[in-house]
Amino acid sequence: METRISIFSGLSSSLSLSFRTSSSSSVCGQGTLSAKFIKALGSLVLRGSDKLIIQRRLSNISAQVASHTSGQESVAMYGRYSLSPYPIFSSPVSNKSEQWGDILELSRRGLYTDEIRRQALNRIMMQLETGDFYPLVEVLVKWKPIEVSIFLFELMSCLPDERLNALTLHQSALQESIRAEYAASSVIRKEQITRALIRAIKLLLLAGKEAAETVISAGFLTVILLMVAAEGLQVVLPSSTSKIPKVQTFAGPSLTLWECKEALAVLALYEDADFSSRLAPWPFTLFWPKAKDFDLPECFLVSLESTRAALPGPESPLISEAWRLRLSGINTVFSFRPPPGHGYNPGRHVRTALTELLWLLRHSESDPALELEATLSLLKFIGLGPKRWRILGALLADCSYENMTMVFRKLVSVLQTSSSSKDLLDEYRKLLPSNRKNNPGDYFLEFCTNISRDFPVLIKPLSESGIASLLLSILSDIDPTRTFQPPTNSSQASQKQLIRDVMSRLPTVIPSPGQHLHNRDKSLRILDVGIAISVSLSMMEDHTDSESDLWERATKNRLRPILSSALRDIWTLLACQARRLSRSRENDDGPQAGGEERGQAEADVRRLLICFQALAVFFEVDVYSTA
Repeated sequence: METRISIFSGLSSSLSLSFRTSSSSSVCGQGTLSAKFIKALGSLVLRGSDKLIIQRRLSNISAQVASHTSGQESVAMYGRYSLSPYPIFSSPVSNKSEQWGDILELSRRGLYTDEIRRQALNRIMMQLETGDFYPLVEVLVKWKPIEVSIFLFELMSCLPDERLNALTLHQSALQESIRAEYAASSVIRKEQITRALIRAIKLLLLAGKEAAETVISAGFLTVILLMVAAEGLQVVLPSSTSKIPKVQTFAGPSLTLWECKEALAVLALYEDADFSSRLAPWPFTLFWPKAKDFDLPECFLVSLESTRAALPGPESPLISEAWRLRLSGINTVFSFRPPPGHGYNPGRHVRTALTELLWLLRHSESDPALELEATLSLLKFIGLGPKRWRILGALLADCSYENMTMVFRKLVSVLQTSSSSKDLLDEYRKLLPSNRKNNPGDYFLEFCTNISRDFPVLIKPLSESGIASLLLSILSDIDPTRTFQPPTNSSQASQKQLIRDVMSRLPTVIPSPGQHLHNRDKSLRILDVGIAISVSLSMMEDHTDSESDLWERATKNRLRPILSSALRDIWTLLACQARRLSRSRENDDGPQAGGEERGQAEADVRRLLICFQALAVFFEVDVYSTA
């Protein structure tokens, strides 16, 4: 009797493992030998087919990894290799996630031949070399803890990093063969793989009780001690023969101390954790005489022999405290400015810090205070200027629609939060240009407009994140007498009636190009247009059915000409202001009467331009064609 069982869902459905089970009622008779031969031949063909499919899948993955790692070693010397965003944070269906799921499955012990496992582990090392370790975390969090522990232990045994030679991991012939393939590689290439694995394990540490226990049981603590073998680090070990502890000082390079310190900080918070069943029972104390260089406290005490409490779960205050410590490091990366000629390229560190911050934004709902701090950290990154915007835009564009909307919604919510976060918002204001400090929402709108033009996939989630309420608050701040807030009733009929009411405030006839209006009247008309379009945008956020989609398209088609006309009026006003300023300078008139009011009017027109440029993106209007 022949049975076929799918070995895992990640590969093609045709990939299966065939085996044969015999019935106890089988009777030897004429043709038995030939039947057994046919069955054996069929089994051989099926195994050969499975092997061919596996080899083909491994070859495809290898080709994709090779194309990504082309020239990677030389680029890594300067720290410029890119890091992909968290697929945990991105869409559930991810090509990278499927690739990792396949090669991780093929690396399992006892299920595949050593040759297949060797190829799979090699692909994993190549993938880690690119720095793209986030899909690894996505797959591992779905595995059973014992499977994760076995896999991490084996992967650490395969690391070619010579600094780990002191580990007594009892490497098998398979693991030794993988290490031997990197024997002729540069030190930079070997250490790059270790750094990526440490970052992945650091994320697992922050996932909670089971993940942290699994990481510890895999021997990660020993690895981390070797990796922070920096000059000046002291590890205090208990002595079995004396009450005086023995102090052992490691001396060596500190190339990966920056990557390891947050993981150590998390371990330090597990002061009362019970690892006695998974770890050698010796406590240790870590001292950094130059801790200020690494943004660490003066001393960490990790007491692993205590059994008074269990490891805290993800909702524990200790986990939140660990993330707050990590946030401090993230902010340090964001604000770090190397001295001239230093040769330090912060791009890789900034991308890593940003992806961890996006991870935190998604998983911090249980701690509102931590969620607010994380959102403000992202706002402060935006406040650093346009050079950083594209980095964040690229990471957000690779996220799922739900998570894009979530990030924008949190940012908009914090900008509109009043007294509770006023002091924290001041830190964001200090980073802004001098002409934007009083209007932080304007600068955020410029950021939204900029990244939406570069990454159009962000337009829809941004338009449905509550951005319309921010636009309304800015427009009402320009002229409070024109305020028009939408009602709380969200029924479709009331929303459509509201649109009609707001549109009735607009003039029935759009002024012709030859018709001249007073600048004040023109500004008020533009303001009314902005309010009407912003209210329309807010009404579109909750519409999901097909009828509402048709109404939304019709509304956009109706509003586009009005929006384009208002943009032309804004450009005209700005041109008039520029000519007036030029004549004033030529005549050297000095301060004129009403100068303060005129300056305020000019500032208001520029604020209107910022709002309308954002609206133009949401309504698919070419800003420059209207100039």
